[in-house]
Amino acid sequence: MPNLSTLVIITASALGAVDDDAEKWAEQIDQRLAARQESLGIRPAPLVDEATYLRRVTLDLIGRIPTVAETREYLDDRDCDKARRLVRRLIASPLFARHWAVVWRRAWIPQADAPQFSFLAPEVEPWLTEQLQRRTPHDRIVRQLLEVVPSETAAATAGRRTPHVFLTAGELKPENLAANSARAFLGVNLDCAQCHDHPFARWTRDEFWETAAFFVSPAQQSGSAKAPEIQIPETERVVAARLLDGRTIAWPEQLRPETGRIVFSRWLSARDNPYFARHAVNTVWVGLFGVGLVEPLDDLARDDPAGDPEHLRILADEAVAAQLDLAKLIEACVLTEAYRRDTRGLRTGPERSVSPTDERYAFAQMPVRALDGEQLFDSLRTAAGLPAVRDDLTRHDAESPRRAFAATFRIDRAETASRSVLQSLALMNGPETSAAVDNSIGPLVVAVTEGPFTTSAERVDVLFLAAFARLPSADERDLVLGYLEGAPAGKLRRRVADVFWALVNTAEFGTNH
Repeated sequence: MPNLSTLVIITASALGAVDDDAEKWAEQIDQRLAARQESLGIRPAPLVDEATYLRRVTLDLIGRIPTVAETREYLDDRDCDKARRLVRRLIASPLFARHWAVVWRRAWIPQADAPQFSFLAPEVEPWLTEQLQRRTPHDRIVRQLLEVVPSETAAATAGRRTPHVFLTAGELKPENLAANSARAFLGVNLDCAQCHDHPFARWTRDEFWETAAFFVSPAQQSGSAKAPEIQIPETERVVAARLLDGRTIAWPEQLRPETGRIVFSRWLSARDNPYFARHAVNTVWVGLFGVGLVEPLDDLARDDPAGDPEHLRILADEAVAAQLDLAKLIEACVLTEAYRRDTRGLRTGPERSVSPTDERYAFAQMPVRALDGEQLFDSLRTAAGLPAVRDDLTRHDAESPRRAFAATFRIDRAETASRSVLQSLALMNGPETSAAVDNSIGPLVVAVTEGPFTTSAERVDVLFLAAFARLPSADERDLVLGYLEGAPAGKLRRRVADVFWALVNTAEFGTNH
């Protein structure tokens, strides 16, 4: 067995190789984007400062803002390689797996956000968290979701996690599972073809039900090979299972209940499937940039998609070459200059008139994105110095305060979401905010008031570092200083709490920018 020093050398060497690949990949992404921007006459926005990058990447990778200590450490670090080290550390964190488990669950099983299916999320998210912690390849995760044997679903009650939730969300109905699978894993929208041939849709009604036939559970058959079949509703027509690309299937002589699902799953998740890797990459891109490389997100097969289909194709091929290790793709994306672009400062050449659509998909400027409920909850507790709700990150209880808060602040698209009046009131007056700004026990409020600070300006700095991961501007410092220094005797803690409450209720706190 190698000694400890040998293990350290091996680990460092392996991580270094991954980092080099990610950095080179990031450069290739930037080169393609730069070429497109130049062709459109777009001058990209400037790069953000280190504090903004730290906050952005921490939110995107582990789902919360950085702590005051993490911010100070990063800003004080003078190593030119510190961004890569930061990204590597965040991806290695258990919080990365927990955050991206929610991202993938929402992409694959959005039904779990509805009240009637809310029990599904705490069942599947721990399982996804475990898969991401193990760096399970993306295609293998999807196959496990689709190929689980129904008789094994009871194992969850015996303490063994199983990925049965995707089938449950589809209510085991062939038509639901066909539409959900195509949309969730391929970015292919079959829904319009379920009832009729739509004049503007690519897919026919026959193709919809031929796909649904894969999810039929026929009795075992013997004799000549025969595909599963399904009757089209309100007709007497029966169609056999057939792949969307028309590929020939060699069916076994005996069909088990799960045979069709397994055949469809292996075709769907194959690395030469024209849609599987592209949709996975597009989902990652949306999670980091707010906008897909191609949109609509669930209709990659259309003939005239908006965006940059060629870049998506190339990036998907590169992801397949990386064995569909999407953590490596995420690492490369957040190391790009495109990811570091400011939300302001985009310019176009004087001789060019760029359409809003071209500008949107040039990725020359980062959009402002609303925090989802989980990010907002975890960031509020982080800013306040409150402990995490749960240490065991593979448990996601259905009735946890975090899940209830996240349901209140649920959003569909971070790039276009705006906070409702009810959500704003909940953040102003809800129990989580009250605990965070409590002037008697709130950790940050108490520390800022009672800590060994030599000046009031230092108190202001800590409040801004906690809420925004940055120092205040001169005007902000003067404004807050005046309020704190004018506090009557014994009222300083109350005023510190007031300032902190105001900061966490700003748009700056509630967005990733």
